Amino acid sequence: MKSRWIITVSLASMALFQTLPAWAQSSAPAPVASPTAAVAQRTVTPALWVLKDADTTIYLFGTFHFLPPGLNWNLGPVKAAFDSADTLKLEIANLEADTPAIAALIAEKGKLATGQTLSDGLNTAQQANLNRVIRETNIPPQAISSLRPWLASLYMTVTLYQKMGLDPTKGVDKTLDGLARARNIPVEGFETGAEQIAFFTNMAPAQERALLLSTLEDWDQAQKTLDGMVNAWARGDANRIGRMLSDSLRSQPELERILMTDRNSQWADWIGARMATPGTVFVAVGAGHLAGPQSVQSYLRKKGFRTQRVPNRTPR
Repeated sequence: MKSRWIITVSLASMALFQTLPAWAQSSAPAPVASPTAAVAQRTVTPALWVLKDADTTIYLFGTFHFLPPGLNWNLGPVKAAFDSADTLKLEIANLEADTPAIAALIAEKGKLATGQTLSDGLNTAQQANLNRVIRETNIPPQAISSLRPWLASLYMTVTLYQKMGLDPTKGVDKTLDGLARARNIPVEGFETGAEQIAFFTNMAPAQERALLLSTLEDWDQAQKTLDGMVNAWARGDANRIGRMLSDSLRSQPELERILMTDRNSQWADWIGARMATPGTVFVAVGAGHLAGPQSVQSYLRKKGFRTQRVPNRTPR
């Protein structure tokens, strides 16, 4: 299994987390020991790139929206780059302010039509798998049965992340946001939380059904896949992250276009245009957007801009 679900939750988890219903918050089992804990309490060296000219410097830093506790990443070249920046650019700038719009969008477009259920169209094996995942996440069956497949998939995965002890409020994006506001430098966003959720509300029925099935099929490999991605990020292995993303989305090219390549191209447009304005910008987006053959850097190259990898060694 390719764990395609992990791409989904990395995109929308922070936005969705703001509006979890009471049943989703209370249904998450207590965190359990996980292989992810093996990377706790250690210094890590995630990848960092830079693009610069005579009066403009833009750093590109790949983040993890959810992280296990204890990873010391804000040091060395990463810290120096961030401390030199006069602007922070995130995927979403002020998620808390977006909460009402996210909640309204979910309420309007998150439920199936009357008479439809999440189980519609599932064969016996798929239904059994759905029932098992619902039991493992402690989600009330009556609460999830009326949800559209995209929303059910996201609730399942966010609940699993909670079970694993991962928290978006402890993620890289949230940490950088807090540090930037403490320094009183501008924090800008490429998108809003509502715009990210809208990528899913606008899915065709067949596409979101495929998303649900991939969530169920990949469930047993989810923790292993997450561990692998976190470890690749922690050692700055962008090539490994790129291969994992390519494998995960190969069977869903339209999903890849919506969630990855279109956005990477748009962000590269912004970065290229921003090079005309003096200053230093620290761009921090999901690590997957800075990996693989259709990364932000690849689109920048097509525009004539060349990024350089910043050497990042564990400080002694």
